[in-house]
Amino acid sequence: MMQRITYTNSVNGLSCTFSNDTPLMFLESIDGCSCGAQDIVVKPLAFDGQRFLSSSLNARTVQFTAQFGGIADGRYSRVEAMKRWQEIQRVFIPGNMGVLTWTDGTNSRFIECRTAEMPNYSQMLPFLFRVSFSLTADYPYWQDSVENVVSFSAATVSSIVTNDCGIAVPFIIEATPSADIMLIYNRTTDKRIAFSNTISDTIYIDTRECTVKTASGDYCNHLLTVDSEFFKLIPGDNDIAWLGVPTAATLKWRKAYMAIG
Repeated sequence: MMQRITYTNSVNGLSCTFSNDTPLMFLESIDGCSCGAQDIVVKPLAFDGQRFLSSSLNARTVQFTAQFGGIADGRYSRVEAMKRWQEIQRVFIPGNMGVLTWTDGTNSRFIECRTAEMPNYSQMLPFLFRVSFSLTADYPYWQDSVENVVSFSAATVSSIVTNDCGIAVPFIIEATPSADIMLIYNRTTDKRIAFSNTISDTIYIDTRECTVKTASGDYCNHLLTVDSEFFKLIPGDNDIAWLGVPTAATLKWRKAYMAIG
Protein backbone atom coordinates (compact mmCIF):
# COMPACT_ATOMS: atom_id res chain seq x y z
CA MET A 1 0.00 0.00 0.00
CA MET A 2 1.30 3.41 -0.92
CA GLN A 3 1.88 5.72 2.02
CA ARG A 4 3.05 9.30 1.86
CA ILE A 5 3.54 11.85 4.62
CA THR A 6 4.20 15.57 4.38
CA TYR A 7 5.25 17.68 7.32
CA THR A 8 4.77 21.45 7.00
CA ASN A 9 6.43 23.76 9.51
CA SER A 10 3.76 26.30 10.50
CA VAL A 11 6.40 28.87 11.56
CA ASN A 12 8.45 29.18 8.37
CA GLY A 13 6.10 27.48 5.89
CA LEU A 14 8.71 24.96 4.68
CA SER A 15 7.67 21.35 4.07
CA CYS A 16 9.18 17.92 3.52
CA THR A 17 7.64 14.78 1.97
CA PHE A 18 8.54 11.11 2.40
CA SER A 19 6.87 8.27 0.50
CA ASN A 20 7.35 4.52 0.26
CA ASP A 21 7.53 4.84 -3.53
CA THR A 22 10.24 7.55 -3.57
CA PRO A 23 13.73 5.98 -3.21
CA LEU A 24 15.65 9.10 -2.16
CA MET A 25 12.98 10.34 0.27
CA PHE A 26 11.79 6.91 1.33
CA LEU A 27 9.29 6.31 4.14
CA GLU A 28 10.30 3.10 5.92
CA SER A 29 7.69 2.98 8.68
CA ILE A 30 5.29 5.16 10.67
CA ASP A 31 3.51 4.64 13.97
CA GLY A 32 0.50 6.92 14.10
CA CYS A 33 -1.67 4.62 16.21
CA SER A 34 -0.09 4.52 19.67
CA CYS A 35 -1.62 6.80 22.29
CA GLY A 36 -2.00 6.50 26.06
CA ALA A 37 -4.97 7.53 28.19
CA GLN A 38 -5.57 8.59 31.76
CA ASP A 39 -8.56 8.53 34.07
CA ILE A 40 -9.80 11.61 35.92
CA VAL A 41 -11.06 10.59 39.36
CA VAL A 42 -12.10 12.23 42.61
CA LYS A 43 -11.89 10.94 46.17
CA PRO A 44 -15.03 12.02 48.05
CA LEU A 45 -14.45 13.31 51.56
CA ALA A 46 -14.98 10.77 54.36
CA PHE A 47 -15.39 7.92 51.87
CA ASP A 48 -13.07 5.14 50.83
CA GLY A 49 -12.03 4.68 47.22
CA GLN A 50 -12.33 6.96 44.22
CA ARG A 51 -15.10 7.95 41.86
CA PHE A 52 -14.46 7.99 38.12
CA LEU A 53 -15.30 11.29 36.40
CA SER A 54 -13.96 10.96 32.88
CA SER A 55 -10.99 9.88 30.82
CA SER A 56 -8.76 11.73 28.40
CA LEU A 57 -6.02 10.90 25.94
CA ASN A 58 -2.42 11.86 26.58
CA ALA A 59 -0.45 13.84 24.05
CA ARG A 60 0.23 11.53 21.11
CA THR A 61 3.75 10.70 19.94
CA VAL A 62 3.98 10.07 16.19
CA GLN A 63 7.19 8.32 15.16
CA PHE A 64 8.45 7.49 11.71
CA THR A 65 11.67 6.32 10.09
CA ALA A 66 12.82 7.45 6.67
CA GLN A 67 15.75 7.34 4.28
CA PHE A 68 17.21 10.19 2.25
CA GLY A 69 19.88 10.41 -0.43
CA GLY A 70 20.98 12.52 -3.38
CA ILE A 71 21.80 12.38 -7.07
CA ALA A 72 23.98 14.72 -9.16
CA ASP A 73 24.68 14.38 -12.89
CA GLY A 74 22.85 11.05 -12.96
CA ARG A 75 24.97 9.55 -10.16
CA TYR A 76 24.39 9.01 -6.49
CA SER A 77 26.05 11.81 -4.55
CA ARG A 78 26.93 12.22 -0.87
CA VAL A 79 27.22 15.98 -1.37
CA GLU A 80 23.64 16.19 -2.66
CA ALA A 81 22.46 13.96 0.18
CA MET A 82 23.97 16.38 2.71
CA LYS A 83 22.23 19.28 0.96
CA ARG A 84 18.96 17.41 1.36
CA TRP A 85 19.72 16.86 5.05
CA GLN A 86 20.14 20.61 5.51
CA GLU A 87 16.73 21.12 3.90
CA ILE A 88 15.20 18.53 6.24
CA GLN A 89 16.71 20.31 9.27
CA ARG A 90 15.07 23.59 8.24
CA VAL A 91 11.67 21.86 8.30
CA PHE A 92 11.95 19.76 11.48
CA ILE A 93 12.88 22.45 14.00
CA PRO A 94 12.37 21.41 17.66
CA GLY A 95 9.52 23.27 19.31
CA ASN A 96 8.05 24.63 16.07
CA MET A 97 4.42 23.68 15.48
CA GLY A 98 3.50 22.08 12.20
CA VAL A 99 1.03 19.83 10.39
CA LEU A 100 1.74 16.21 9.47
CA THR A 101 -0.44 15.01 6.58
CA TRP A 102 -0.77 11.30 5.78
CA THR A 103 -2.32 9.71 2.70
CA ASP A 104 -2.59 6.23 1.23
CA GLY A 105 -3.75 7.54 -2.13
CA THR A 106 -7.42 7.20 -1.17
CA ASN A 107 -7.71 8.65 2.33
CA SER A 108 -6.01 11.76 3.67
CA ARG A 109 -5.74 12.79 7.33
CA PHE A 110 -3.64 15.28 9.25
CA ILE A 111 -2.51 15.93 12.80
CA GLU A 112 -1.15 19.12 14.36
CA CYS A 113 2.17 18.42 16.08
CA ARG A 114 5.66 19.67 16.84
CA THR A 115 9.13 18.18 16.50
CA ALA A 116 10.24 16.85 19.88
CA GLU A 117 13.98 16.98 19.15
CA MET A 118 16.38 17.33 16.23
CA PRO A 119 16.84 13.83 14.77
CA ASN A 120 20.23 12.28 14.04
CA TYR A 121 20.99 10.30 10.91
CA SER A 122 22.93 7.08 10.44
CA GLN A 123 24.79 6.15 7.27
CA MET A 124 23.60 3.15 5.27
CA LEU A 125 25.68 3.80 2.13
CA PRO A 126 27.99 6.73 1.29
CA PHE A 127 25.06 8.42 -0.45
CA LEU A 128 22.13 7.02 1.57
CA PHE A 129 21.14 7.75 5.18
CA ARG A 130 18.46 6.70 7.67
CA VAL A 131 16.78 9.07 10.14
CA SER A 132 14.08 8.66 12.80
CA PHE A 133 11.63 11.40 13.75
CA SER A 134 9.50 11.91 16.85
CA LEU A 135 6.60 14.38 16.79
CA THR A 136 4.31 15.36 19.67
CA ALA A 137 0.60 16.11 19.14
CA ASP A 138 -1.12 17.78 22.11
CA TYR A 139 -4.50 17.33 20.40
CA PRO A 140 -4.08 13.58 19.87
CA TYR A 141 -6.59 12.99 17.07
CA TRP A 142 -6.01 12.62 13.37
CA GLN A 143 -8.44 14.83 11.47
CA ASP A 144 -10.13 14.40 8.12
CA SER A 145 -8.80 16.60 5.34
CA VAL A 146 -12.40 17.37 4.31
CA GLU A 147 -14.27 19.90 6.44
CA ASN A 148 -17.98 19.35 7.06
CA VAL A 149 -20.12 22.49 6.77
CA VAL A 150 -23.74 23.13 7.73
CA SER A 151 -25.29 26.54 7.00
CA PHE A 152 -28.24 27.99 8.89
CA SER A 153 -30.51 30.87 7.95
CA ALA A 154 -32.92 33.05 9.89
CA ALA A 155 -35.74 30.70 8.89
CA THR A 156 -33.99 27.72 10.50
CA VAL A 157 -35.15 26.83 14.01
CA SER A 158 -33.21 23.58 14.37
CA SER A 159 -31.30 21.09 12.30
CA ILE A 160 -29.95 17.55 12.68
CA VAL A 161 -26.16 17.60 12.45
CA THR A 162 -24.78 14.08 11.99
CA ASN A 163 -21.32 13.24 13.24
CA ASP A 164 -20.68 9.84 11.67
CA CYS A 165 -17.32 9.15 13.29
CA GLY A 166 -17.07 7.40 16.64
CA ILE A 167 -15.46 10.34 18.46
CA ALA A 168 -17.06 13.45 19.93
CA VAL A 169 -15.63 16.33 17.90
CA PRO A 170 -15.34 20.07 18.52
CA PHE A 171 -16.68 22.57 16.01
CA ILE A 172 -16.51 26.21 14.97
CA ILE A 173 -19.56 28.42 14.55
CA GLU A 174 -19.52 31.65 12.58
CA ALA A 175 -22.69 33.59 13.33
CA THR A 176 -24.16 37.02 12.75
CA PRO A 177 -26.67 37.48 15.60
CA SER A 178 -29.99 39.21 15.22
CA ALA A 179 -31.27 41.80 17.69
CA ASP A 180 -32.20 38.99 20.10
CA ILE A 181 -29.89 37.29 22.55
CA MET A 182 -28.51 34.19 20.83
CA LEU A 183 -28.68 30.63 22.18
CA ILE A 184 -27.19 27.52 20.59
CA TYR A 185 -28.73 24.42 22.12
CA ASN A 186 -27.96 20.75 21.60
CA ARG A 187 -31.27 19.05 22.35
CA THR A 188 -29.61 15.64 22.15
CA THR A 189 -27.20 16.24 25.04
CA ASP A 190 -29.06 19.08 26.80
CA LYS A 191 -26.07 21.42 26.55
CA ARG A 192 -26.04 25.04 25.45
CA ILE A 193 -23.97 28.06 24.53
CA ALA A 194 -25.90 31.18 25.52
CA PHE A 195 -25.16 34.89 25.75
CA SER A 196 -26.29 37.23 28.50
CA ASN A 197 -26.09 40.29 26.25
CA THR A 198 -26.89 41.05 22.65
CA ILE A 199 -23.91 40.97 20.28
CA SER A 200 -24.14 43.02 17.11
CA ASP A 201 -20.86 41.86 15.55
CA THR A 202 -20.15 38.62 13.74
CA ILE A 203 -18.79 36.09 16.24
CA TYR A 204 -16.69 32.95 16.03
CA ILE A 205 -17.26 30.21 18.62
CA ASP A 206 -14.52 27.56 18.82
CA THR A 207 -15.45 24.66 21.10
CA ARG A 208 -11.96 23.14 20.87
CA GLU A 209 -10.13 26.27 21.98
CA CYS A 210 -13.09 27.29 24.20
CA THR A 211 -13.15 30.83 22.82
CA VAL A 212 -15.66 33.33 21.49
CA LYS A 213 -14.20 36.04 19.29
CA THR A 214 -15.58 38.91 17.26
CA ALA A 215 -14.62 39.52 13.65
CA SER A 216 -12.04 42.04 14.90
CA GLY A 217 -10.38 39.36 17.03
CA ASP A 218 -11.61 40.57 20.43
CA TYR A 219 -12.52 37.93 23.01
CA CYS A 220 -16.05 38.03 24.38
CA ASN A 221 -16.19 34.90 26.56
CA HIS A 222 -17.35 37.13 29.39
CA LEU A 223 -20.72 37.53 27.66
CA LEU A 224 -21.54 33.84 28.05
CA THR A 225 -24.04 32.76 30.68
CA VAL A 226 -22.77 30.69 33.61
CA ASP A 227 -24.55 27.54 32.38
CA SER A 228 -22.90 27.67 28.96
CA GLU A 229 -20.66 24.79 27.94
CA PHE A 230 -18.39 24.45 24.93
CA PHE A 231 -19.98 21.13 24.00
CA LYS A 232 -18.92 18.78 21.22
CA LEU A 233 -20.85 16.95 18.54
CA ILE A 234 -21.39 13.45 19.90
CA PRO A 235 -21.28 10.44 17.55
CA GLY A 236 -24.54 10.13 15.63
CA ASP A 237 -27.28 12.72 15.29
CA ASN A 238 -27.13 16.03 17.16
CA ASP A 239 -30.33 18.09 17.21
CA ILE A 240 -28.97 21.65 17.15
CA ALA A 241 -31.52 24.37 17.89
CA TRP A 242 -31.17 28.13 17.52
CA LEU A 243 -33.05 30.54 19.73
CA GLY A 244 -32.80 34.26 19.18
CA VAL A 245 -32.20 33.05 15.66
CA PRO A 246 -29.11 34.53 14.01
CA THR A 247 -29.47 36.16 10.62
CA ALA A 248 -26.81 33.77 9.33
CA ALA A 249 -24.68 31.00 10.80
CA THR A 250 -22.23 28.33 9.65
CA LEU A 251 -21.17 25.30 11.67
CA LYS A 252 -17.94 23.55 10.66
CA TRP A 253 -16.27 20.42 11.97
CA ARG A 254 -13.93 17.63 10.91
CA LYS A 255 -14.16 13.92 11.55
CA ALA A 256 -11.59 12.67 14.05
CA TYR A 257 -9.71 9.36 14.11
CA MET A 258 -7.62 7.47 16.63
CA ALA A 259 -5.25 6.01 14.06
CA ILE A 260 -4.12 5.95 10.45
CA GLY A 261 -3.53 3.11 8.05
